[in-house]
Amino acid sequence: MPELKPLPAALTGIPFTNRTAHRLGVGAGRLRSDDLRAPFHGVHTVAGTRMPDDEHRLVREALARCHAFATVLRPGERFSHTTAALLWGAALPRSFTNAPLHVAAPDPTRARRARGTVGHTLPPSLPALRRGLPVTDPTTTWFGAAQLLPLDELIALGDHLIHRPVYPVRGDTRPYVTLSELEEHAISTRGPGVNRAREALRLLNGGAESRPESLLRLLLHRAGLPKPEVNPEICDSVGNSIGRADLVFREWRVIVEYDGQQHRLEDEQYEKDATRLELFHLDDWHVIRVRKEGLFRFPRQTAEHVSDVLRRRDAHPLPRDRSR
Repeated sequence: MPELKPLPAALTGIPFTNRTAHRLGVGAGRLRSDDLRAPFHGVHTVAGTRMPDDEHRLVREALARCHAFATVLRPGERFSHTTAALLWGAALPRSFTNAPLHVAAPDPTRARRARGTVGHTLPPSLPALRRGLPVTDPTTTWFGAAQLLPLDELIALGDHLIHRPVYPVRGDTRPYVTLSELEEHAISTRGPGVNRAREALRLLNGGAESRPESLLRLLLHRAGLPKPEVNPEICDSVGNSIGRADLVFREWRVIVEYDGQQHRLEDEQYEKDATRLELFHLDDWHVIRVRKEGLFRFPRQTAEHVSDVLRRRDAHPLPRDRSR
């Protein structure tokens, strides 16, 4: 088998179009080689090695597809709906991460029709850039996602967009939009998904720091439990700060924490979490740690467990969940 001719350096590590390749002297036969992929018509990328099937890989692949398709975007087009949500840094269920790209054209331009994409026509809106790519603004993104996401996932996305980090990392400029801005838009807009968005607005909480935290909060809400504080600072009996906790039922001195996999994989963070939880216990807080299976596979049992703990620690018994 003849050795493949190396690609020009200008095409290494980036998606490129047929036109760009031909201009640099790459022939049609070379573009059909096994070391290249064509994720979209007229767009090529160098084939990469397969990575384990995890959420991070799916997000990276989705972002790579966005960068590849951006090479053939027409003027005014931008990524929208759940694709824009990913570009705004939101975590979404796997079925939406590993899905066709949503691309919007400004009205009255006809929505794009291309393999691997879903086309939309949207009212003109302010331009926005994320990761160097054109996207719908946060408000338009959230109301667009309301057409596709289940209610609780839409709430989690809204929590992400309105969240103001206590300790922001570099590049995190949230909140991208405020709750009042979303509420004002809900009053003035019509169309698919608006009723779901209006329902979701009543349950948004900017304190949530992750999708699992939002979903856990909603799980306990739907079980009829009291409303917890979200990520408050907790002090010990003499006023010294112990740390922040995900969901806090202060009257019952009960904390519900989502135990994410990343905390166990990062040694320094794991040690900090272990120390913080030990201090909670020493100060007579009952800490319930909910893992991935408890949230996504056994949500009913998780809600029942939290309810039972609150009931045991309450001088005024809670009503039992009527859904049992």
